[in-house]
Amino acid sequence: MKWEKRLRVALAMAEALVYLHEHNIVHGNLKSSNVLMDKQWEPHLADYGLAQIALFYPNAKSGMTTYLAPELLSMGFHPEAANPSTDVYSFGILLLELITGKSSKVSTTIAPPSDEVDAKLSSGHTLLPQWVESFDEQQWVTDVFDSKALGSEENFHHIKQEMTQLLKIALFCVSHND
Repeated sequence: MKWEKRLRVALAMAEALVYLHEHNIVHGNLKSSNVLMDKQWEPHLADYGLAQIALFYPNAKSGMTTYLAPELLSMGFHPEAANPSTDVYSFGILLLELITGKSSKVSTTIAPPSDEVDAKLSSGHTLLPQWVESFDEQQWVTDVFDSKALGSEENFHHIKQEMTQLLKIALFCVSHND
């Protein structure tokens, strides 16, 4: 996807979460496969109802771990533990995917497993936030940003600025600050 479409997805998912949270609803299962595109390439958020059921079944959770906030992982996937903050964490992962073009678990290990979440991932993978955080801001354009999203040279500077701003927002969403 070109950057404009990725940015539209990010904005639509942010608006969807705001709407849900304003109505005291927690999605609980935000991930890229729950973002559906219609014929006009307009994004729509799906799978709210199934998230509440899936969290009760151990075999259903395996594909969700890389999107779940660490506090949900430590509580053993109890749906009642999901809250707007845990949705924000998942939204941050979605933003990182849009910016990097990578999945929520990156297939290149940057370090041996260092914590409980890393240890749950299969060998040779690391979580996307950890991968992004392994680069400093000067490396973002060359090593982190999806080159397919950067576009033509005439828009490069503008897109680079937008991607940098959105990456900072994504990193804030996945930060472990209370």
